[in-house]
Amino acid sequence: MNMRLISSIPRRIKLQLCPLGVTCRLAARRRDKAGSLSYGGVSGIAMLAASFGLAAVAPAASERVFPADKGPQVWVPPGEFVMGADDPDAPDRPDERPPHKVTVDGFWMDKFEVTCAQYVAFFNAKWKDKPLKDRLGTCDLPKVTWPESGVVQDRSTGELKVIPGREKWPVLVGWHAAFYYCEAMGKRLPTEAEWEWAVRGSDGRKYPWGNAWDPKKANVGTDKIVAVGSFTGDVSPFGLFDMAGNVREWCADRYEPTYYQQSPIKNPFNYGGTWEPWDRAIRGGGYGFTEWDSRASSRGSAPYLASAPCTGFRCVAGGPPPTAQ
Repeated sequence: MNMRLISSIPRRIKLQLCPLGVTCRLAARRRDKAGSLSYGGVSGIAMLAASFGLAAVAPAASERVFPADKGPQVWVPPGEFVMGADDPDAPDRPDERPPHKVTVDGFWMDKFEVTCAQYVAFFNAKWKDKPLKDRLGTCDLPKVTWPESGVVQDRSTGELKVIPGREKWPVLVGWHAAFYYCEAMGKRLPTEAEWEWAVRGSDGRKYPWGNAWDPKKANVGTDKIVAVGSFTGDVSPFGLFDMAGNVREWCADRYEPTYYQQSPIKNPFNYGGTWEPWDRAIRGGGYGFTEWDSRASSRGSAPYLASAPCTGFRCVAGGPPPTAQ
């Protein structure tokens, strides 16, 4: 597929539906001891430090290394911002309206999208776990092994392998695969509100770097994925990489185009709604998309049983802020 043309294809045609369905068992919404949004389920599992595939760097004051997958996380402080947009240059984006003020609690967010090396280490460690195999093996393997992905499957063992040289590429997965990775690590997927706040920052910027579009800042409108962190201009005010480009990212919310009309003010999270119940929210731009998809307010979606091209994820977690550690 020519990914340069993908933004002109209707959303439903972009999807490659999984031939074998699985039942969505979204874990109960709860609050962890730190008071942050989280999901019940499997506790974090120990992973090798090498699974991240990045050079070890001492974290800054606002960073930490998450124990389970040894990946760097950045602290995103609590704040208030205007979510959504009423962009006259994007009249076909009614799901971004009306703009409305929301507040979010502070949280830790993965500095980079989850890489092929990270995901393969997780998957292979848990592959013989029958519940995981039942939940992921029949449906999400086709999503992990997209032709443009950095992962292939060994059909004799069922395990995944990283294509040499693509260890630091963001992995391409379906919503279930993203959800269960985060859950197993003791993290979760971000809400749409958390994701947008992490891009905008306190000045409410349109793109991670500011309000003016610059095609050189992010991996957008190209024909290939690159290693996470390759575009040093695509960094949010809080120090998060690749929020505008490279691959799009799954969020925890059910997607509903009219959700902003009744969205809560405090920590909004759409876990119900009357829109198609299988749709999940997608945020951010990607290598085959346009500048309009790279805006902080841009919203997308795909069914959780579908393989959405150019879509990966990053995780978030609760915990005390840096000054309290």
